[in-house]
Amino acid sequence: MVKEILTLFLIYLLILLQVSFFPRFNIKFPFGQFGAELFNLGFLFVVLVNLFGKIKNYFGILSAFWAGLLADVFSESLIGFHILIFLLCSLFIKYFLKRYVQFFWKRKKLF
Repeated sequence: MVKEILTLFLIYLLILLQVSFFPRFNIKFPFGQFGAELFNLGFLFVVLVNLFGKIKNYFGILSAFWAGLLADVFSESLIGFHILIFLLCSLFIKYFLKRYVQFFWKRKKLF
């Protein structure tokens, strides 16, 4: 329970920094005018939680939902847009890791 509360608080801080503090800096990316949209701390956090978390654990999907909800609340876009994107990316990472990645400590012994 403590892990979920701390993660929710960390997601809240990251999204709040993204929408209130970091736009004050004029960060230029080599991709043109889309610098503010490429610097998404909530999405980066969701990807890292899903990559380094357990595959059969639903904590990554829950963190994707909360990060998407907070990103929607603090943004000007439609409610549900970030939730959908974060959840789809989280489910894709879980599916890809479960289906195509084999960790060396879970290999079946041949002999």
